Amino acid sequence: MAAAQAPAPRKQITLQVDITHPGLYLALAGLILLIGVVAPWYSAFGQSMSGWEAGTGKITLFLALIMFGTAAISLGIVRSPALEKVFPTFGASWICGFIAIVTSLIQTQNSSWGLYLTIVGGVIAIIAAICAYTRRI
Repeated sequence: MAAAQAPAPRKQITLQVDITHPGLYLALAGLILLIGVVAPWYSAFGQSMSGWEAGTGKITLFLALIMFGTAAISLGIVRSPALEKVFPTFGASWICGFIAIVTSLIQTQNSSWGLYLTIVGGVIAIIAAICAYTRRI
């Protein structure tokens, strides 16, 4: 009889996540903006209005889609040299974050939590831009 062979040792799988990667911050900012678009921006007299109904929420949705696309390119989910040139992480983060903050701050009368959430998303996008600048991405 042949001697029993020991099973081959398994390779350890390690998952390393860089929490300072600007793509993660940008994806988080896009998710927050997406939630902010459908959340109430204004509340008065028992009535509320979402960002989508307010008009500038459509701009915010477009910014969230740009953030998602740029995050996918930055994280390597989508690999395309042409898209990397069109959507640089630093530029897209900075511009989208700034526009999200400005469009949200224009309308602060009777504001509700969705509008504040949109401002937070814009700030996180600017943090992503700072991370991208320090990493030179």
